[in-house]
Amino acid sequence: MDKKYRVAVVGGCGQWGRHYLQAYAGHALCDVTLVDRSKDRRERFANHFGIQSVYTELKEVLAGEVPDIVSLILPVGQSHDAVIACAEAGVKVISCEKPIAVSLADADEMVRVCKERGTLFGCGTACWEVPHLLETAAWVREGHIGQLTAASIPGGLPREVSGAGCVQLTMMRVLTGMEVEWVEGWELPPASGWAVPPGEEANNVDCPAYGRLGLSGDIICKVPEPKNGVSCRVWIGAENGLVWLGGPRSVLIQGSGATASPVYPEFLL
Repeated sequence: MDKKYRVAVVGGCGQWGRHYLQAYAGHALCDVTLVDRSKDRRERFANHFGIQSVYTELKEVLAGEVPDIVSLILPVGQSHDAVIACAEAGVKVISCEKPIAVSLADADEMVRVCKERGTLFGCGTACWEVPHLLETAAWVREGHIGQLTAASIPGGLPREVSGAGCVQLTMMRVLTGMEVEWVEGWELPPASGWAVPPGEEANNVDCPAYGRLGLSGDIICKVPEPKNGVSCRVWIGAENGLVWLGGPRSVLIQGSGATASPVYPEFLL
């Protein structure tokens, strides 16, 4: 008989957490615990998915039989303490939502503690939001379009930089294999409904942005003012081709000028 994994979904009754809860509850190898502070929603979701193990707080779960896997779908300000608590309790696999932390120091500590404890730790879903991102990046690094010469995030960074915007930034870093060395940018007014997190200063509100990013490969990634309806998440240009990343299937071009034509590596077929 296949082993069943003990999974705790923390914040599983929220707008995004419910997707995690549904995925785990529908997997035959997962024995799911729901953790959420909303009593009414907690009971409704538990009844809907047939979940017997229900808690209000993460600490209650960790005080008993420690889960194998914990998925944390929490406000960013709570992720640091929750990840550290899970790792120190002996949880084998931890995931949290983006952005990883309020500060780089917090993020560094989360990664460090998980490494020291031998805990697998992941954040966000950027590598899965566009089909074949990792395969496309590997194809680019194999040299099929030559040296990269330019990059762009065509739709800009709409609504929020650290929330939705960090997805495009992660995809750009993965696709190019480069890191950001300098930033030139401008903020736009916060989107309707966006507010400062409790206890934070007004200038810490997340907002749209645009500008330029200097990458470690000595190329510039252009980030235009945000616009709706752009299916291409990241574009890269190279000596012998182009890549439009996004949609149900990314577009890969080899050649230049009249010789340029789409190509379909095996992973796209």
